[in-house]
Amino acid sequence: MAWWLFVEIFVGEFKGREMTCIVGLVHDGKVYMGGDSCASNGHLSYVRKDVKVFIRGPFIFGFTTSFRMGQLLQYSLAEPLHDPAISDHQYMTTTFIDAVRNCLKTGGYASATNGTEAGGIFLVGYKGQLYRVDDDYQVGNKTGRTPSITSIPPTWRLLVLHRTPTASLRCLRRIMAG
Repeated sequence: MAWWLFVEIFVGEFKGREMTCIVGLVHDGKVYMGGDSCASNGHLSYVRKDVKVFIRGPFIFGFTTSFRMGQLLQYSLAEPLHDPAISDHQYMTTTFIDAVRNCLKTGGYASATNGTEAGGIFLVGYKGQLYRVDDDYQVGNKTGRTPSITSIPPTWRLLVLHRTPTASLRCLRRIMAG
């Protein structure tokens, strides 16, 4: 069985330069995630002690965009109750994302331009499903058995050929600074 069922691999961008890689996958009803530990501003990069992948209650998160956003999700996000009368997808796109928006606003991270709110990009696993939250707070949940790869240079796309997530992350460590 392929390890990359429902895989999301993405690289955050800063001024057009790729900076972060988070790998998320679903296998046998469980969500797994891993990522690098590099911080960069486009000119300087270093390895940080704080993490880009963490578990918070029933969720597993992997983030890019900003360590500040990740810190708010990890330490300030109030876990919203899931009304059993609504589906997991409805919960994630309404109740959960409303809590995320409130957390990022209260923490001073969210921005608004011309009335449009923006946050950051992250993956979140919940109840055996892998979701991608974009900076416009859109929540995606892919279907099918093929990997989803976003913002990765074509040469990096070969990473999905590895049979294990650990092998792919080892390759990424060689390519990236952290």
